[in-house]
Amino acid sequence: LGTPAGAAADAPVGAAADTPAADGPALRLAVARAAGLRGAPSDAALFALLQQRGGLLLIDDCDAAVQPVAELAARLHERCPALALLATSRERLGVPGEQLLRLDGLWTTPGTEAQAPGHPLALLQAGSEGPPPDAAQADALRLCRLLDGNPLALRLAAPSWQRLGGAGLLAQLDRHPALRFDWQAEAGTGLPERQRSLGQLLDQGYQRLPPDEQAQLGDLAGLPQPATLQALLAMPGASVPDECIDRLGRLIDRSWVRVTPGAHGPRYRVSDTTRLWLQRRA
Repeated sequence: LGTPAGAAADAPVGAAADTPAADGPALRLAVARAAGLRGAPSDAALFALLQQRGGLLLIDDCDAAVQPVAELAARLHERCPALALLATSRERLGVPGEQLLRLDGLWTTPGTEAQAPGHPLALLQAGSEGPPPDAAQADALRLCRLLDGNPLALRLAAPSWQRLGGAGLLAQLDRHPALRFDWQAEAGTGLPERQRSLGQLLDQGYQRLPPDEQAQLGDLAGLPQPATLQALLAMPGASVPDECIDRLGRLIDRSWVRVTPGAHGPRYRVSDTTRLWLQRRA
């Protein structure tokens, strides 16, 4: 079974609705549609069917509907033990039985099969004719690093890659790093409205942060990367250390900040793409 978290009740299974979030009843109705139920079944009927069928329920892109999805997940955990739930989101749901798997970017090393589905070159060459030039793999890996391994950014870059070639696109990005935010999904890509551009996707997530977390993200992004906790606590906005540390934890939980080990304690990193976007919107 599969349904996007923001899907309207009458949206086709697996399609993205225009509405960016769903309340609890609308979400349960979307799940009922994915399970093949029609009308407006009761919760008891829905849970009975899901328990009977078992299998896997996928709820994709929960960022705009974390609370409704968490409430549904808790009820499914209690009433449908035969059902496995896979939810994708920038932050954890915080429900019983949850297991967290953090996904890093597409950091592909030289020598990896270039036609593998997760290889940057496979995303960039999708739909193009003929084999890529010999230098394409090295260019694809460099572009992947510049874009922080972001699959959506690579997918949006594909038309420019195919028009300009790897070397041409890289030269353009070297001159104008913020160009990545101007790439728009072309017709026929199948991307939902919320993923039509990288800047739009970042803005939607940023607007869901409370003002104090927005401010702290900006402070951290302005520090040399990766930053130490001591450097963050020395910022003017960190006048109350305990509150600053709590905000940092929430930004980590929401995948805005990555933690890396250091010789003298953890280091905290904001991706280059996020830093560029924050500079652009300032």
